[in-house]
Amino acid sequence: MAGLMMTRRLRTWSIAAVVLALALAGCTSEDEAPSESSTPSEVSVTTSTPSSSSTFVQLDPIALPAGLDAPGSGSLLAFDDGFLLSMSLGPDGPSYWMTQLDTTGGQARLSEDVRDFHGTYAGVPRSMDAGRLVWPMTEDRTSPDAPDSALDIYLYDWESAETRRLTQNEEADTDPAIAGNWVAWTAGSGSQDGSRVLIHDLSADTTEELSASGLEAYGVSLHEDQAAWVQQGDEGGWEIWYRELPEGEPRRVEGDYPGTPPVQPPSVGPAGVMWVSAEEEGERAGRIWFAPRSSEGLEPAGPLDLSTPVEWAALHGELILWQGSAPEDPSQYPSLMLYDLEREQGLELGAGTMVGANLDLGSEEGLVAWAALTEAAWLVQAYDVATGEAQTLQQLPLPEVPPGAVPQPVVDGNRVAWRAPLPDEAGGALGLWVVEREG
Repeated sequence: MAGLMMTRRLRTWSIAAVVLALALAGCTSEDEAPSESSTPSEVSVTTSTPSSSSTFVQLDPIALPAGLDAPGSGSLLAFDDGFLLSMSLGPDGPSYWMTQLDTTGGQARLSEDVRDFHGTYAGVPRSMDAGRLVWPMTEDRTSPDAPDSALDIYLYDWESAETRRLTQNEEADTDPAIAGNWVAWTAGSGSQDGSRVLIHDLSADTTEELSASGLEAYGVSLHEDQAAWVQQGDEGGWEIWYRELPEGEPRRVEGDYPGTPPVQPPSVGPAGVMWVSAEEEGERAGRIWFAPRSSEGLEPAGPLDLSTPVEWAALHGELILWQGSAPEDPSQYPSLMLYDLEREQGLELGAGTMVGANLDLGSEEGLVAWAALTEAAWLVQAYDVATGEAQTLQQLPLPEVPPGAVPQPVVDGNRVAWRAPLPDEAGGALGLWVVEREG
């Protein structure tokens, strides 16, 4: 296995040129299998000398806790503020564990304090902020067959080592999000009366309804003191709503966007509100709609003029990370793209099989990390937003990657972490690989 193989600088395009980039990305003849020399990433990048401002240091890999070190045993879910969240699979079902990763002094160390959340069958806990985790769970924690009608929202606080049950009722509370002292979720999912969006203030221990009374709502997103969600319109159709917390009034995001249920609910951030909508209900891909924030407030939403339908997108700062839908032609690839809202420029990060695309933009110097499949290997790759450079952090030849051990990198500030086989390790045990950016 090789690490820190090469540095590349990605070209940027105006939004009109993104169409051409997407058309060219990864094209091969109908009779020719993709090869490493003809992967779409080669089309979109040129080789350059590594910049001293984007030096990556590969730390010595370390052992993982028992239960997560075997192929097919689980995956890394999130990496935030030094806290690492993972899922492991056992005979009694999934377990989720949370611990801290320290990389001071150029050495990776996992805390011996590993907190295990066993049997959270109702939903995967992914929303984590500053050592606090929220997830939906059935009261019967030991049975995957417990009814969905009794889902409640739970919060775990690392500092206090306490688990709090935020809701207790007979309906299904799902899709929680946390930001600071705010926790929001969809209440009544699947009920005959329709779902609604609630928000809880942890500091005041109060809960209120974000969505309008009597109108179905779901898909809430939080960022600091902002919230956005999907809500049924007074005359039918679906709308995107927004509110500044704690005292702001809920308001509809203006714009001529489709009234179909969004392909992807909204994401909210300092730059505005973003979501993916399709023209026809039931379509798996659509267009990215974005409502920018100005000094006057939230402006009307408009679509990004991208020719490729979008299945997945994430808003971070002034950047949108998105992936197009897989083309019907097997000789072509969906593309992983990054769009700069401020500069109105897009760039292609790569194409092919992309997994674990994660973006961290807590500061202006953000990192994107993902895993891409070539004909011969899995590549763990990262893109440095500040320098405009991409690097292959690790190349894993396919024979060395056991089934169920595909690397899925997660990002926290200047660090990227992923699971991969340990060097010279008998039995194929997986370890934690960490790369840290300097400069």
